[in-house]
This record gives sequence, structure tokens and C-alpha cells, in this order.
Amino acid sequence: MAPMQVFRAPFLLVVAAALTAACGAPPAKPDPRANWYRDVQPIIATRCATCHVPGGITPFALQTYEEVKEHSAQVANAVSTHRMPPWVASADCNSYKGERRLTQSEIALLVDFDKQGALLGDVADQHPLKPTGAELPWVDKTVKAAAPYTPNQFAADKKRVDDYRCFILDPDLTSTRDLIGFEVVPGDRRAVHHVLLYTVPKAEAMALEDGSPEGLGWQCFGGPGTDAPKMVGGWVPGSGVTRFPGQTGVSLFAGDVLIMQVHYNLSQTTAIPEETQVKLQYSVNPVPYHAQMFPLVDKKFAIPPNSMGYARSIEFELPVDATIWGVIPHLHTKGATAKVEILPPTGTTGADTCLVDIPKWDFQWQQFYFFSAPRGVPMSANSRLKLSCSWNNPTSQTVTWGEGTDDEMCLAFLYVTGKI
Repeated sequence: MAPMQVFRAPFLLVVAAALTAACGAPPAKPDPRANWYRDVQPIIATRCATCHVPGGITPFALQTYEEVKEHSAQVANAVSTHRMPPWVASADCNSYKGERRLTQSEIALLVDFDKQGALLGDVADQHPLKPTGAELPWVDKTVKAAAPYTPNQFAADKKRVDDYRCFILDPDLTSTRDLIGFEVVPGDRRAVHHVLLYTVPKAEAMALEDGSPEGLGWQCFGGPGTDAPKMVGGWVPGSGVTRFPGQTGVSLFAGDVLIMQVHYNLSQTTAIPEETQVKLQYSVNPVPYHAQMFPLVDKKFAIPPNSMGYARSIEFELPVDATIWGVIPHLHTKGATAKVEILPPTGTTGADTCLVDIPKWDFQWQQFYFFSAPRGVPMSANSRLKLSCSWNNPTSQTVTWGEGTDDEMCLAFLYVTGKI
């Protein structure tokens, strides 16, 4: 009788084939190369797309894959040299809402994305993110001047570089509303140096406009010209949407209007008709904490000719308990550094509290810095506030406080409520 033959190999192949059919092929390893859907789109949405919008302050938009691919080399260079995203406040001072900082791993992904060919990746990996902070959650009212305005159109000296013009913006309020967010949209970003918004009784504003011979707003170097204007917000280069901290807001009263003071500077552009708009967002219910803008101002400096790093500090005393929620410092183009601190009450010891420290001032990137602390920074009565500024003056003239772009400033506005 012949010995029985055992066919082991074919049997094993059959079993392996059956198992493969039942379980499916082993999953493919993910492509380790950086791609848009999985790696880059979330970074762009949360860190870049707020500013890089069509027609915005940046030279190109970064909203789509095609736009990011086209500019991938520029993006890689800007983030690897830490020029972008623009964030000039020191991390050693305080922490703020909406900080535009990249981690080293995020920087590496953006650099690899460019080096590896700006791959699209698998659409299944996409993150449906919208740019954070790019727009107000809702807009209750959009206001603007009665007509477009051409800077210096009423000036006798058409060669004048700076023009301060105030306009009435009427929100048509029939009851008190709490402003919790706003967006200033300059009509011509090349000419608009800054915008300040004040709330005043309508009769006062109308009297100023009626007294102006031009009929469209009025000239307002130094301020809006009313008795007690209350500042509610503003815009400077680098600003986007402003949303006040939760549970806080600035009250706008029935019958009041906004005065919009616009500083135009024509040193780098030619005057064209422009129409700056302001979008307003109100709280659905009255806010529990009503805020105001508290100014810190130093007008007594004199920056010597051909000086670098000329510095000066000034102190203020707040007579009541308060909570500070944010701060916006402001200098002009010769600014070098800016810092705001809380010092211990006179005669006591304790550590200083740093509110904002900008070690390398950049005029093009200014904004309100709202603290990440959910209940703000408390300040007790008789504590001192210290404002410090420094400047670089390459000119042969002494530079002092002034309204023009070639003059200088040293100021900071604090967003303050009563003690909570």
C-alpha cells in the first residue's frame, strides 16, 4: 500500500486566501509627507486666514489650497524666520486671547509642505475649519458717513500730508444697547492711519457738523471736539475684528450717535474717495459688567535728533478698585518698544504685574490685547500704572508729541470695568 501524501503548502495557501478575503487587505501606511487636507489646512485656518483675505491688509489671500500652494515658498520662509504670523507681544509678560503663535511642529509642517511639493492629500482627512476670529458672529448694524470723503478735499494746502476728519455715524438706537464687538473696515487702507470711535449725544455732534463750512464732517485734530466724548473703540494697522471679553461691553444710549475720527496720511499714497464702515454687534441681553476705555498718555517727551533707543516712563495712580481686561498701546513709526505694568500701591512691596510688553514695535501690527485670564486682571485702589516707551529717531530734528505720522506718541488705552 502506497504511503498517503500530505499536501501542506496548498492547504496553507487556501487558508491564507480565505482569511485575506474575510478580513481585507492590510491597510496601507499613511503617506508621511505633509499635505493640505491633513496637515496644513488646520494651521492656515486658525493662524493665517484671518488676515490673509481678498482685499485685506496682506499682499495675497490664503483661503484655498490653490492660493496656499502658489505661495507655499513665501509661507515657509516667513514662518521659519518667525516673521509670520505677526505677534509682537512678549510671551514672558502675559498671555492673551487669540495669540498668533506657531509651534515648532507647525512650522516644520509648513516648511515640509513646500519642500515636498505642496501635496493635496486625501479629502477624507480634511478639517472643516473656518478662520477663527475672522468675522463677528453676527452684525446688528453697519454704519458709515453720509457720503465718501477724499482726504484733504477741503484743505487750502493740498500738499498737506495728514488730515484728521470726524464723521457722524448714526446707529438709530431707540433703547440702550451694549456693544460687545465691532469691526472697522477702512475704505482705503493705504491712507487710513487710525480710526477712533466715540459716543456722544446726537445734538452735540450735529452742532459740530452744522458749524463746519464743508458740510461733510469736520476737521478734528486733537479730538472730536465735544465736551466729554466717551471712546468705545478704534482701529489701527494690524487690527481686525474686536470682540470684547465675555460678560463685558460698552453701553450705547438711546439717541446717541458715534463720532468716527479718521486720521488720514498721504505720505505713501494719493488721495482717492474713500468710505470707512463700522460693523456693530450688540449683546442679546444686558451685560453684567460695563466697560470704559481708560487712557494712559505721556505727552512730555522730546526725542533728540539722531538718537536710538531714547526711553521714557510715566506713572499713574488709579483711585478705585478695577479690573483690567485688555490694553492697546500706540506709538508711531519711530517707536521702538512699549510696555504697560501695574506697580504695587505706594509704600508697599510686591511684584509688578506686566500687562503688555512689546520689545520690538511694529507700526503695521497693532491691536487690542485681551488677557486670556477669564476674569481679567484685578487692580486695587491706589495701585500705580506705569507706561514706558522708547523710540529711534534717525532724523536731524527733535521729535515730540504730535498728531502727524512723522510726530510721535506714547499712549495706551485700557479696557476697564469696576472690580468683580
